[in-house]
Amino acid sequence: MIEKNSPHDSFFKLVFSDKKVVEDFLKEFASLNVKIKSKQPTEKKSKYKKFFLDLAFECEYFSQDAKVYIVFEHKSYPDNMAFMQIFYYALSIWEEEIKQNKKLTPIIPILFYHGNKKYDIPDNFKNYFKLDTPFNPNFNIIVFNTNKIKDEKLLQSCNNLFLCSALYTMKHIFENIESLKPVATFYKKIDKDKYALIVDYIAKFKNETEEEIIEKIIPKGDKVTIYEKWEKEWAQKGLQKGIQQGIQQGLQQGLQQGLKKGEEIGVLKGKIYAFYELGINIEDIAKKLNVSKEEVVKILKGK
Repeated sequence: MIEKNSPHDSFFKLVFSDKKVVEDFLKEFASLNVKIKSKQPTEKKSKYKKFFLDLAFECEYFSQDAKVYIVFEHKSYPDNMAFMQIFYYALSIWEEEIKQNKKLTPIIPILFYHGNKKYDIPDNFKNYFKLDTPFNPNFNIIVFNTNKIKDEKLLQSCNNLFLCSALYTMKHIFENIESLKPVATFYKKIDKDKYALIVDYIAKFKNETEEEIIEKIIPKGDKVTIYEKWEKEWAQKGLQKGIQQGIQQGLQQGLQQGLKKGEEIGVLKGKIYAFYELGINIEDIAKKLNVSKEEVVKILKGK
């Protein structure tokens, strides 16, 4: 679920929490072949202060069996302290390792920017100094600015459709809703939960309902198709969950009876979830399915 008070940060973290998305992003846009092993804490403490980053991962670097950290800092507005945030975070990791007499772990820092204002940040720490000397720290970062990526790259030549749909949306989120229509071409190929995440992000930032966003960005003839697709997926999830619950409840009455009850519960739950996702209110859902409003609320709460 996208947080209304911080939709950009919330969406970025949800998208890039997927290991496959991170791997594909690094391969596609940074020419890095890595295999993500695990997420790392985004809070680090040094002797003097706490430091926070948006995302951090441990990975294998170009098939080498060696630990490398990848750290992400996300910005939707120009921030001259972003480089320092990354640098401090890296220093806090190395400080811990030095205390433990370990060799330092390489860190690949990435600054991700998608704001609507010009943001030219140096990609090396030595460029911050007013005088170039051989003694200035040489610390590179990867600066990824969505504004410098052509739309054709995101819409036509990207292998991960969810990743590129998310990047395209973040690039154009500050513009008129019409500019987001091209991302609707991917809805049939992306699973419902991921596409719903994109729609939720747009809705939260634009302060509209998901149904209103769908009406505006999806071609008229395709709306029924996407509704049917989502309803079918939700129904299947509800069916599976309902069957499991029904079997458990029916163990005392006999397996077959439990299975039958589970199937009935599953179909009902699937329909309720689907209708609710489409923006239909609880009272109308109850009328459509001939059940009480209390039953609808109970199922939506997962009880």
